[in-house]
Amino acid sequence: SIREVTGYVLVALNQFDYLPLENLRIIRGTKLYEGRYSLAIFLNYRRDGYFGLRQLGLKNLT
Repeated sequence: SIREVTGYVLVALNQFDYLPLENLRIIRGTKLYEGRYSLAIFLNYRRDGYFGLRQLGLKNLT
């Protein structure tokens, strides 16, 4: 149900394969991760060595 983020979105250190953010429409980036990124995605893999995050549901992001 998240539609707008004023700062940044950080997706890190997770073990799921899908992140449903279909309602997210805008990331304003008024505050940035590491001073550079409004959307940062890293280190999302499963402990068993198989793929982790494989798909983001960002269908409405503009």
